[in-house]
Amino acid sequence: MVLTRYYAHLDGDDPRGGLAVATPDVRFYLATPARTIEGHGADDLAAYIDSRDTTGKDRVHHVVASAAHDDLEFHYGVVLEGGKPTGALLSAVHTTPDGRFDRYLTLFQSGVALLD
Repeated sequence: MVLTRYYAHLDGDDPRGGLAVATPDVRFYLATPARTIEGHGADDLAAYIDSRDTTGKDRVHHVVASAAHDDLEFHYGVVLEGGKPTGALLSAVHTTPDGRFDRYLTLFQSGVALLD
């Protein structure tokens, strides 16, 4: 699935490699308890990736459940830091025929999890 490939880049040694999974005109909206991030284009997504505070945190996006319908993907999971959950993640992407995404929505919430 497209979004799990993106997360693999974010969680790996080359987070900017995730840009290859997004189209140049990607639109995205990310909601967290601390802030929301909205962008349009690969430059905005690169700026978001560069701004992530992950140094020394061993952060991993652990996808628990996924579903797809036509050109939509849905994912639910948890974000782990050092193996401990920091919150729940609910995401969706619109995929393109070439195996990338051009729209990305995500909600990260530390207070409510759908699964225990």
